[in-house]
Amino acid sequence: MTNPNRARRRFTPQQKEEAVALCLAEGLTCTAVALLEQDIASAPARLQPITSDLVQRLQTLVGDLEVDLETPLTDEDESSS
Repeated sequence: MTNPNRARRRFTPQQKEEAVALCLAEGLTCTAVALLEQDIASAPARLQPITSDLVQRLQTLVGDLEVDLETPLTDEDESSS
């Protein structure tokens, strides 16, 4: 259920084009972005900012881990999950 009193943000065609270009540059598909937009629109109260505590916790968990997204997984990587 949407809130009729909530102002809906309108984007210009240029802003939409820039958002799609950014998503594509970051490796996201427009479908993923559309699903995210739909989810946010349907339940805006569930949207929460990332807190500095969460960022610190994540940094503690992964440390200085570096991931090369271009390197294919090995058979061992695939079976260890």
